[in-house]
Amino acid sequence: MAGDKTRFQQGETIRVIAAFYSDHPDLYKLNTWVWPRPSVMSFGAFHAAPVDSSLPGNAVVDPLGDWLQPQGFSYEGPPPPTPVALTDKPTEIPVDLNEWLRFDRPGTYRVYATMNRVINNKAIQNSKSQLRDDLFAFGPPVASNIIQLEIVPADPGWSHAQVQAQLARWADKTPHYTAQPRLEGSLMFLGTQEAAQVIIQHLGKNKTPRSSGDDSIAWQPALVGFRDRTWLIAEMQRALAQPDYPVTQGFLHTLTLLEALQHKPVTSKEVQSVSTAKKDNDRSRVARALLGEEGARLATAEGQFLIQEWLRTAKAVAQKKGQSKAMTLHTLSELAWLNPDVGQVPQIARQLPQLTSELIVAFNALPSLPQEYLLRDEWPHIRSKAMLPALRRLQAEVPPRKDWWYGDTLALIAQRLQQLETTETTTTGEGNNKGN
Repeated sequence: MAGDKTRFQQGETIRVIAAFYSDHPDLYKLNTWVWPRPSVMSFGAFHAAPVDSSLPGNAVVDPLGDWLQPQGFSYEGPPPPTPVALTDKPTEIPVDLNEWLRFDRPGTYRVYATMNRVINNKAIQNSKSQLRDDLFAFGPPVASNIIQLEIVPADPGWSHAQVQAQLARWADKTPHYTAQPRLEGSLMFLGTQEAAQVIIQHLGKNKTPRSSGDDSIAWQPALVGFRDRTWLIAEMQRALAQPDYPVTQGFLHTLTLLEALQHKPVTSKEVQSVSTAKKDNDRSRVARALLGEEGARLATAEGQFLIQEWLRTAKAVAQKKGQSKAMTLHTLSELAWLNPDVGQVPQIARQLPQLTSELIVAFNALPSLPQEYLLRDEWPHIRSKAMLPALRRLQAEVPPRKDWWYGDTLALIAQRLQQLETTETTTTGEGNNKGN
């Protein structure tokens, strides 16, 4: 344990320490890379059982157990930490137990871990691709000792205080140049309806979709691991319809993932039928390769629910105003433009021209990054003289700075204006000539 504490409230962050050591120096290495679930790079699992045999079998569950892990792994970013040689001095890896276990009933539980982080150094040295295997290798499972935890009902006042602490953190505009530690009692694991509602509202405040500033994926486990998915899906659909709620791509992808997970798995025979159908496409083949047949079923269900929620959102657009409407229009447009499985649906394809026209009108209400997307790669979709007023207004609003971002943006605006502007000719009607 991280400290001597063994008594926790439901939803409280439980930090455990996995300590590894060896009496044989240089024989083993330890992969210390910590990657969030779900991922094939999770390097193990945690197991728990209640001491009281009268508690039901589902008193403790894996909150992300039905969220299938990819069979492959794709990573872009800084190099992972190099595995370290194990010695008789323990090497410690902190882990939040809540990522693996959700305690739905108060009681006393025995918990242990099985991890495959320990790799044989000689096997790595003999590998033909030493660097790859060294960084991403899995060893045989190693079991830990057993710890005992007491789980008690969460105090409502304490749970509310955790929500308020996270809201204060989000409200802090001070730049952070180093990673900030997760707050104790993180919103990620709290599991209350208030916590879920706050996360839903946070997803709607994302102004930097498809960028490093978009943390919607980071918050997906909190919603996927929420106990009452039926309530959560209904709550997200209610938020979607609110006039002042901006529907973001992160929101829709999370909602459709929840709906797909809630959807009962089809039988293996049905999966095989879907997999071999003539309507098979590249996306489903890729899904089967990465996720297996059950993963392909999940991906197919997500796609179907995405179309359903796209249409639901399109109906709600008319009631939205300002930036909420602009962001929602951009979300719908991007999903259709970038995803042929969505954009080619007849019901969606028929609505897209009108939505694009509305997006042009709402262009100036968008945050800067979606505007930049539209002026760059998405320009062919909105290139129209109807964009002239929006571009001229944006040109006047961009601060006259000389740093690279503003200079680049002003140059781009000027380029798009030049493409649209033509010599304007005034034609006087015959009726007006008679009055001259």
